Amino acid sequence: MTGSKVAVITGGPHGIGRAIAERLAADGAAVVVGYAASSEAAREVVTSVSRASGSALAVRADVAAAGQVAALFDGAESKSSSPQPGS
Repeated sequence: MTGSKVAVITGGPHGIGRAIAERLAADGAAVVVGYAASSEAAREVVTSVSRASGSALAVRADVAAAGQVAALFDGAESKSSSPQPGS
């Protein structure tokens, strides 16, 4: 992947979602970690990605609510317009 890729991961703070976020970030993607309730766990993923020189953003969103899903994509848009590590 290149630094211009942005991945939106719902359920990103735990288990498979976290592993996917960390892997995609390691492959060069900026990641948007979507979470519904666990802000602390989401911040941990962002910190882990940042320590590995990746780019991540945590966004609270309930994917059952259309307006909140829009916030996830707003986060992705902000990541795609931000400078990426190594750029």
